Amino acid sequence: MHSVKSRTGLDLEAVGVIERDETGLVQRVTMTFSPLDAAVSLSAELGGIVGEEFGDDLFYDASMNEIAAS
Repeated sequence: MHSVKSRTGLDLEAVGVIERDETGLVQRVTMTFSPLDAAVSLSAELGGIVGEEFGDDLFYDASMNEIAAS
């Protein structure tokens, strides 16, 4: 587990799991983040930076969630 401060000043904890096959090649990387408010903040920041390249639907979008909540 690794703890850092996000750009917004929230404490963020991350756990990464790297799964390798029998030859040592990486097959899957899984990352989890907590607490939720810091993870959502990170997702929104990443969406603004790389959302177009990877797909905007992979990142938290506050405007979409505000519409859904109303």
